[in-house]
Amino acid sequence: MLDRIIRASLRHRWAVLVGAFILLVAGGALTLRLPVDIFPDLTAPTVTVMMFPSCMNVVGSTAVAVTVTVLTPVTALTAEV
Repeated sequence: MLDRIIRASLRHRWAVLVGAFILLVAGGALTLRLPVDIFPDLTAPTVTVMMFPSCMNVVGSTAVAVTVTVLTPVTALTAEV
């Protein structure tokens, strides 16, 4: 099978060259039409933590205690990403 393809390619060299040229031109045209993101998004990912006192034992807790028990572990986990 491969032998037949090679023989046909050698017999029809001009057709192979024209096909390669068409693919080269088409690839160049498509490359020029690709959208390019010159300035990538540099914003840090954000996480919104919503707390409901009814499902956690934070009733009467201070903001510092909630930060230590919730926000610190979440920050540590998202820093790895």
